[in-house]
Amino acid sequence: MKHKASGFYLNRLLNIKSLLLLSVFYWPFIPSFAAVSSEDVHNIVDICTNLHRIKKDYVLVGMNIRFEDPAKDLQETVKKVDSEFASLLAGAHLGSALTSRVESAKKKWEAIKAIVTAPPQRELMVDLHKSIKELTDICLKITKEVVDESHIEGEIYVAEAGEMRMETQRVAAMYMMRAWGIELENYTAELRHILEEFEGFYHHMKKADERFITKEAKVLLDEIEKDFLVFEKMAEKDNGRFVPSLARRSAKKLLKKIEKLTQIVVEKVEK
Repeated sequence: MKHKASGFYLNRLLNIKSLLLLSVFYWPFIPSFAAVSSEDVHNIVDICTNLHRIKKDYVLVGMNIRFEDPAKDLQETVKKVDSEFASLLAGAHLGSALTSRVESAKKKWEAIKAIVTAPPQRELMVDLHKSIKELTDICLKITKEVVDESHIEGEIYVAEAGEMRMETQRVAAMYMMRAWGIELENYTAELRHILEEFEGFYHHMKKADERFITKEAKVLLDEIEKDFLVFEKMAEKDNGRFVPSLARRSAKKLLKKIEKLTQIVVEKVEK
């Protein structure tokens, strides 16, 4: 009896030791907390922006515009979004909760990708617009969480500079849709909402500590706001005349300035 009891406890001890050894072996592969970096912030903000770049190029391809090869840009941007999602999901390093939200966003992206990698169809545009708008809202919520989890002081300004870039692409895409004959029920209201969001980013950055947003950056911010207001008003006009080439030039001019602003902010925040 004593021998049997000893064998029982010995086996139990061996099983416990085996479990401990297994937990030590697998521990590096089980993320117990988020390990968010500035690269993750850049990736999620770029996804937000690239969704609207894709929509804009999809419309241009549908309009048979070949100048500057929007078809090639469309293909390359789709690959970028795939890569950005892959980076965000690598090793589930964002932690279980955030990873789950990114995986859910990626499923919505896959549905969008199926449409934008096929020949453009004008009758699909309204639904595509709604799907991209829905995914954008999700991306912006994830962006806030990723910024918070990064614990990098001032990283919110990096995100907001990127979101200004996104708003520029949104306005350009909506203008191109209208030029293609796509009428959105809430076109003007959506444009004004975009303007409100842009102004929110602008004012928040203008009030920022100069450790993060320098005097040079704030001067550039004023230029960007002025250009954006002109661009948004051009998109809002309802005179039946559309000049896609002018819209592309205006968007490019804005994007160039916003890229410069982002670089200045990144150098200060992520030094």
